[in-house]
Formats: sequence, structure tokens, C-alpha cells
Amino acid sequence: MDSLKTLQAINLAIWLRNNAHLISKQELISNIQDLAKFDLFSCRQIQRICGGRIGYTTIARYIKKSSRTGGFVNPNSLEIIREILYAKHNGQINYLAIRAVLADGTSQNMVSKLTGVAQSTISKYLGGD
Repeated sequence: MDSLKTLQAINLAIWLRNNAHLISKQELISNIQDLAKFDLFSCRQIQRICGGRIGYTTIARYIKKSSRTGGFVNPNSLEIIREILYAKHNGQINYLAIRAVLADGTSQNMVSKLTGVAQSTISKYLGGD
């Protein structure tokens, strides 16, 4: 996936995290379906992004996932992940930001998937996950 699409997905995930408890259930479901179209987040990840307002089994009924997108994402780290993506797009790797996201619990696999930084590069410079 190109970095612009990933950026759109991260921005929508941030919006959902911040607004899930303020919008109607139907609007929440609509936004969840929009987020799922990017095929970056699992049902459980989306549930966490929404602050648990809607269960992952309910989410699974509204979206049809065919690929596995496992790993853990700490929704509170989405802004830092976005910063890492920006840096990567500009040809730089922000290892301090990656270290912070990993310390917050996001898995190396998801950092790699959301930022484009190879998992082997993350492991080489920051240690195994």
C-alpha cells in the first residue's frame, strides 16, 4: 500500500479513536467500514481504536476481511506512527520514535506495516520483538 493510503487510514483511525464515543452507532459503523477498506487493521485492532465501544465480533459482521492483519497497535501511539511514516516518506528513519511506539506496546510487525520501515531494520537497530 502506498504511503498516502496508509496516511489516510492512520488519520481516520485517529479520528475514530477521538470521536467513537461522540457519534451515533450507525456513523461509527460507517467509519469502521471505511477504515476496514484500507485492509490495515484487524477487527480487534479496530475495536481497540474505538475504545471498545463496539465489540470485534460485531465489527466482523459489518466488514468482510479476507486477509490477516494481526499484531498489536496501541491506539495512543497513532500520532507517533504517523510521524514515523512522514519521516520514512522523506527518506529518514526515526528510531527514537519507533522505540517509543514499541515501548507503548505496538508490535514490530504493525510498526513495519504502518510505516514502511522493514521489520528487519527495526530488529537490527532496536532489538527483537
